[in-house]
Amino acid sequence: MSFRMKVLFWNTLLIAAAFSISGYLLMNRSFQISMDLEVQHVMSENQLIIAGVETEMVNRILQNSFFGKEEEWQTIGNEVLESLKGTDICFQIRNEEQALFEEQERPMDTNTNLLTGDLEEGRKQYMFYTDADSYYVAAAGSFSFSDHTYYVVNQRDISSVYMEQELQAQYYRYLTGALLILCAVVLSVITGVLTAPIRRLKKTTGRIAEGNYRTRARIHSKDEIGSLAKDFNVMAEAVENNINELEEENRRKEEFVANFTHELKTPLTSVIGYAEMLSAQDLTMEERQKAAEYIFHEGVRLENMSMKLFEMFLLNQEDLVMHRIYVPDFMESIGDSAGPLAEADGIKLIVQPVNACICGDGTLLKTVFINMIDNARKASAGGQSILFRSYVTEDSVVLEVKDHGCGIPAEDLHKITEAFYMVDKSRSRQKGGAGLGLSLAAKILEKHGAALEVESAVGEGTIMRVEFDREQEEE
Repeated sequence: MSFRMKVLFWNTLLIAAAFSISGYLLMNRSFQISMDLEVQHVMSENQLIIAGVETEMVNRILQNSFFGKEEEWQTIGNEVLESLKGTDICFQIRNEEQALFEEQERPMDTNTNLLTGDLEEGRKQYMFYTDADSYYVAAAGSFSFSDHTYYVVNQRDISSVYMEQELQAQYYRYLTGALLILCAVVLSVITGVLTAPIRRLKKTTGRIAEGNYRTRARIHSKDEIGSLAKDFNVMAEAVENNINELEEENRRKEEFVANFTHELKTPLTSVIGYAEMLSAQDLTMEERQKAAEYIFHEGVRLENMSMKLFEMFLLNQEDLVMHRIYVPDFMESIGDSAGPLAEADGIKLIVQPVNACICGDGTLLKTVFINMIDNARKASAGGQSILFRSYVTEDSVVLEVKDHGCGIPAEDLHKITEAFYMVDKSRSRQKGGAGLGLSLAAKILEKHGAALEVESAVGEGTIMRVEFDREQEEE
C-alpha cells in the first residue's frame, strides 16, 4: 500500500470513528433526555390522577355517599377518567390485593403490580416495560383512607421515543456514509497534493539509482518535505562528487598502470636488446662499451623508478616524525646536492635563504626540493639560472624554486603531480626522468600539511612554491 493510500485510509478510519462515537453519544444523550421527560410526564400524570381521586372521595364523603366499596371505586375512577378525557391517560386504582378500577379497553400489564410492593405513602416510583411491539413507562403513587392504603398506577406509551431514536440512527447512518464519501474524496485530493513532492522525490531517487547523478529534486516548499529535498540534493551532490572522484581515481590508476607498463617496457626493451647483442654478436670493444653504457643507464633509470615507487608506498603506510628545521642550513644542503648536476649542464643554481625555522621530516623535504630543482634543470637550457629562495610572511615560511625554462602549458598544470606524467617525455627520458618526482613531492607535502603551488607560462619559466607554518626560533 502506498504512503498516500495509508494516509487516506487511516484518516478516513479516524473520521469514521469520530463520527460514530460522537453520533452515538449525541443520540444516546437525546434519547436519555426524551426518556427523562416521559418519566416526568408520567409522574405528573400520576400526581394529577391521585389529586382527582382524592377530590372525588372528599366530595362523596361530604355528601355521605362514600363507604369504600368496590363499585364506588369504579364510579370514582370513571369520574376521574372523564375529567381527563382527551389526555390519553391510562390508569388503575388498586389496593394491596386487587385492582379496584381499571379501564377495560386498555388493561395494564400485570408487571406493574411490582411497583406497589414496597411503596411508602407519599412516595412514587416508576418502571419501563414492553408489551408486544410497544414500549411503556408506568408510575405508581399511594394514598390512605380508613386505615387502608390505596395505589394509583398509570402508564404512558413511549413507543414513539424508541421509533424516533431508530429513525435518528438510520438518518445518521446515511448522513455519516455520505460525509465519509465526501471526506474520502477531499482527503484523496489533499493527500495527492501533499504527497506529490514525495512522489517527485521518489522519481529523482530512481533516476539517481539508474546512474544519472546530476539529477536534483526540484522542490521549493518551506516545510519538512522542502527541507528533506534540500538535504537530499546535498546528499546527491556529495554522491556525485564521490562518484566523480572514484571515476577520476580509477582513471588515474588505469593511467598509472599503462604509464608504468610503458615506462618499464622501454628500458627493459633496451636492456634485453643490448644484452642479446652482447651475447649473440661479435662486437668491437667500443661497441661493447656503448652497449654496456646503455644497459647501465637504463638499469639506473629502473632503479630510480622502483625506489620512488617504494617511497610513495611507504608514505601511505607510515606516520612522519617531525623535527625543527633551520631553513638556511636546510637550503644549503639542498644546494650542495643539486648544484653540481645543474652546473654540469651549464645552469647556475642561486640559493637565497631566510633566517627562519620550519617543522618537518628533513630527509623527505630535501627530496621534495631536489626534485623541484631537478625538474627546473631539465626544463632549462645552458646559460640560464635557477633561483632557490625563501621568505617569510606574517606567520608562514615560503620556499620557492624559479626557473626561466620552457614552461608548462596551462592545460597541463593540474596533471604535473600525477605519476609518470611528463610535459616533454623525450627531454625527460633523455635526462633520466620517469615522471615520479613531483608525484612523490606532492605526497610528502600532503603529509606535512602543505601544498604545492605552481605558476608557469610557456617560454617564460615556472615557479614552484610551498608554504610552511613558521616555527618560533629557540633563544
